[in-house]
Amino acid sequence: MNKILRYVHEEIVWQEVPGETSLAFTISGCPLRCKGCHSSEYRNGDLGAPLTQEYFSGQLKKYEGLISCVVFLGGEWHEQLRVFLAIARNNNLHTCLYTGLDSAPGRGALSHLH
Repeated sequence: MNKILRYVHEEIVWQEVPGETSLAFTISGCPLRCKGCHSSEYRNGDLGAPLTQEYFSGQLKKYEGLISCVVFLGGEWHEQLRVFLAIARNNNLHTCLYTGLDSAPGRGALSHLH
């Protein structure tokens, strides 16, 4: 498991969370290996760029007033995810996690989803 949260894609999306304009980050390094995964090419944890708190906060500021939600496509296994969810919530944004699991794991991530 990588200690650095890495993302492969970042884009504005409208379909993932109904009624929301979302900034979506596709996270790499997934260890889950879900049957039928549509993003298996992102299992490699060396793909993409590190997602830093500074970059993330800067992107939230860049899209301030234009987005209403932040979506993470993957990352539920990553310890640092809750930090980014908290930053989004502190910026009055809804948060969403697209996961292959039935529920978000402990580590406090679930409490930051809204």
